[in-house]
Amino acid sequence: GQGCNTGYNDSCDLVFRARATTFVCLTWFALFLAWEMVNFRRSFFRMQPKSTKYFTQWYHDVRQNSFLFWSIIAGFVTIFPTLYIPTLNTVVFKHKGITWEWGIVAVESVLFFAGCEAWKLAKRVYFRRQAGKGVDAESSLVGGADVERGD
Repeated sequence: GQGCNTGYNDSCDLVFRARATTFVCLTWFALFLAWEMVNFRRSFFRMQPKSTKYFTQWYHDVRQNSFLFWSIIAGFVTIFPTLYIPTLNTVVFKHKGITWEWGIVAVESVLFFAGCEAWKLAKRVYFRRQAGKGVDAESSLVGGADVERGD
């Protein structure tokens, strides 16, 4: 497209849709990360390891902090006006509504979530192995403060 940074024209359609897709992905990743970091090591889906609610415990955990929950919901909801309200999308945000690109957003979001969960799994395995060797890896990494407990 020509002049896509200054305004919208027909040649900028693909550029504006790509920007919108990137915007949605990055926004959702930030929102997902806020939920993922409620606990630095436990899985988002098993924050309460002794729970018997195997498939719904994550929902109870995210609802526990109502301010965080509603902030993230607001973040998800505000995506749609920025993409689909005319003039707001093309003039202010330099986006255009997306269609099939939602598939890209869904796949990337699943991959992001999987990456976060894999990172947490690697941390759990590492600290479990270090504890088995009798090494206090936690205190050597963070100067003795227990990040999980907030010390």
